Amino acid sequence: MLGHYAELIRIRKPAGFLLFLWPSLWGLTMSAYRYHLPVTAYLTLLLKTAIAAFIIRSCGCIINDILDREVDVSSESTNKGPIASGDISVFAATLFLLAQFAVGITMFSTFRSDAYHLMVMHMIPVLCFYPMLKRSTRWPQAWLGLTINLGFVWAWLSIADISIILLDDTLYTNIYMMGALWCWTMLYDTIYGCQNEDDDLSVAVGSNATVFGDEVIPTTICFAVVMVGLLYASGVSNSHGNPYFVICVGGTSAFFLWKFATLDVNSEHSCWSFFIHNALYLGFVVYAGILVDYIRVIVRW
Repeated sequence: MLGHYAELIRIRKPAGFLLFLWPSLWGLTMSAYRYHLPVTAYLTLLLKTAIAAFIIRSCGCIINDILDREVDVSSESTNKGPIASGDISVFAATLFLLAQFAVGITMFSTFRSDAYHLMVMHMIPVLCFYPMLKRSTRWPQAWLGLTINLGFVWAWLSIADISIILLDDTLYTNIYMMGALWCWTMLYDTIYGCQNEDDDLSVAVGSNATVFGDEVIPTTICFAVVMVGLLYASGVSNSHGNPYFVICVGGTSAFFLWKFATLDVNSEHSCWSFFIHNALYLGFVVYAGILVDYIRVIVRW
């Protein structure tokens, strides 16, 4: 029985968790760089941020499976899920969701007030819309690009309140990075959707893969180019040094050159590899660049 609950929150599929985690780690570390946060305080927040991201992502998985249960039964790629298959009842899943919500509320209360309120919104209200939008629009990834990346903002707010952000102009850094993250989600989730394009069409679930059709590759390349540009703008806005631009901007550019040169959208293996490598490699590359720059400043300071 415990295995079914582990499956419900995707314990065995860490890529999804990483895609929730990276934005919050980027936000935390960029904010730590900006405000010269001591290393001990940074490490404490790093652990709390990782736990918070795990709870929020787990809630999102449960909400998605509850709201999508009737659609999931009809799709070959999702009909073996614990709710769709009947291994876990909707009532039991709801109780599990409420338990995680209670744990989350308690844990989030240890963050700054502005971060706390945004985290609570992120956990339930914001995440609820995505499964609904999959059935009412062909652009659900546009909303996903906001919801999955909101951790960047609340992680930043765990160090600096909104009033401080407005005073020192780091609002622009947050806007640029949220734009970069939105483009990132649009491109990796569109390629991911190419694997399930036939299933999505058969059950009338919206997907950008079906919208872009034969233009998937040029469209996602455009998202990649804009993402790189916004990463650069974020670095300038936040007064980053060479490590950020070399590792983050240069590393991201090299990553996309590699992945698009080897991508075949008609191959499930190629699409899955593209998705996984974004979660495992690119997220870490950007984080590493921000982290190295933060360490450089702290050591010098």
